[in-house]
Amino acid sequence: MTIAQYDWRVRDMAKSVVHVPAIYALAQVAGLTKLLSHAVFQQPGSGAWLEAAAFLCGFLGAWAVFYSTLLRDAGLRSWTATFTVPAAVLAAIAVWALLPAVGAMSGAEALLGAALLCGPGPVAWIVTMIRWRIEKRRAVAYLEGTHPW
Repeated sequence: MTIAQYDWRVRDMAKSVVHVPAIYALAQVAGLTKLLSHAVFQQPGSGAWLEAAAFLCGFLGAWAVFYSTLLRDAGLRSWTATFTVPAAVLAAIAVWALLPAVGAMSGAEALLGAALLCGPGPVAWIVTMIRWRIEKRRAVAYLEGTHPW
């Protein structure tokens, strides 16, 4: 790489590694802010598990977006952030704009909103980790037999 290419990649990585996962996380929080006050998430026992699952899905999605940006900044293709971040933003908008108020929302509507918001996270994690491991194996195969000393 030339110095200019390296400089561009470092600046792009600094910009995308922080901002893109942050946008994803903010979309998750924005959507869940409305949904978590619904009665289905307030039920003793199951409500806590649903809430924990929603946050786990959001966490996995944020890490998938982060790893996707690392892959991209390494010059490798990764479409996770390209699809997952807009999907999260659109899901958060749909939760607020299309679903009724929390008091009028049915349990099925609340769960549908949570599925739209949180469903892509684990899928993105799996896809990105498969890609990450493929690229890691390629790098190891490339470096095999070389000695740094």
